[in-house]
This record gives sequence, structure tokens and C-alpha cells, in this order.
Amino acid sequence: METIGSASGGYAGRALSRILWTAWMVVRVPIAALLAICEPVVRVVLAGLALLFVLTAGFFALVLPAHAAPLLGMLGVAVGLLLLLALYYGILRALSA
Repeated sequence: METIGSASGGYAGRALSRILWTAWMVVRVPIAALLAICEPVVRVVLAGLALLFVLTAGFFALVLPAHAAPLLGMLGVAVGLLLLLALYYGILRALSA
């Protein structure tokens, strides 16, 4: 047998849950929209810079002596840029779902 206090606690819990869900939607939707609008620019910049670093590393590997070329560092930066792009897509997907 339920008492009045426990029944109102259920209603309060559902009301709090709905309020939190609404607040999450109010925050999530504009951020997801902003990230979706900026996505083409972010993709071109990050992927373009990654490609530029790979091509520059290859050029330096051909032109400079083996010990003077910062090959691994430049390739590491390129991989880091691609991982940053993957993180951006992951955040965009999480907020859009």
C-alpha cells in the first residue's frame, strides 16, 4: 500500500526527469546545429592541414638528409589532426542522436 508521500515522490521524480530532459534538449540542439553548420569548414581545414603536413614531410624526406628531416613529427601532427577531425565527428554524432 502506497502512501501519499511516496506517490508524490514518483510524480516529482518524473517531473524532475522531464525538466532535465528538456534542459538537455535546449542545450543540445543549438550546439549540434552550430557544429553541423561549421562542419564543412572544419573538415576542409583539418583534412587540408593533415594532407599538407603529409606532403611536406614527404618533400622534406626527399630533399633533406635523413637525419635533418622532422619526418615522424610532421606525420604525427597529421595523424593528430585526423584524430581531432574524428573527435569532432564523434561529438557531432553524439549531440545529433
